[in-house]
Amino acid sequence: MLYDVETEKVIDFYSGQEDLKNGILRATNKDHFSEDPLRVLRGASFMSRYGFKMDGDTENLCQSIVEEGGLETLSIERIYTEYCKILMGLYPSQGFNFLRDIHGLPFYLEDLVTTHQRTDYHPEGSVWNHTMLVTDLATLCKHHTSEPLWFMWSALLHDIGKPLVTTPEGHAYGHAEEGATLFNEKVDLILSHKQQKYIYTMVQYHMVLPTFSRNHARKIKFLRFLKAIDQKAPSKRSSLSCKM
Repeated sequence: MLYDVETEKVIDFYSGQEDLKNGILRATNKDHFSEDPLRVLRGASFMSRYGFKMDGDTENLCQSIVEEGGLETLSIERIYTEYCKILMGLYPSQGFNFLRDIHGLPFYLEDLVTTHQRTDYHPEGSVWNHTMLVTDLATLCKHHTSEPLWFMWSALLHDIGKPLVTTPEGHAYGHAEEGATLFNEKVDLILSHKQQKYIYTMVQYHMVLPTFSRNHARKIKFLRFLKAIDQKAPSKRSSLSCKM
């Protein structure tokens, strides 16, 4: 869009004003759009940050980029930056559900989509649905934590161990420990050692506080546990207090 200062009119070649009004993301040139595969992730970040929806033709274009291996050509740093934008947006699930729909997720997140859970504990369905609920809820309380971005990454990755251990009955014993190991071995987007330590700790121990609460543990057990992890996952009001 251009603004003509002489006529005081907006020159809008692609009906951009209408799309902005309706919250629609649309590629203006299919050929140029495909030149940079990062635009797929940028689209997801706009959906998360502003609540936009993707035009159908543009979504198909993004899926074609994924199918052709476009995301695999991107550096870890560029992918990490866009994931951070999604996680720090108002509606993280919108961005990640878009990437799910076009099969643009790394395997450790893609596997959550087809991993079932016991409906008496998780009526929301798959581990993916649960993770999206947790991530959106984490957005509401991340400002209480010492490291909001790291906290959001922890919410996204906290159950990546479930696909490895879930039984046909829906039990997922030891998923926290398996998830921490998987994080260490396969999640290559996190380059900061301090951030790695924080997320690893959150993934490994995210079941501890709910278990303490469920078993009516004494306060001293809570305090000892929080002290033990304080240097790895410091908190304002414990980062682990938002239930996962």
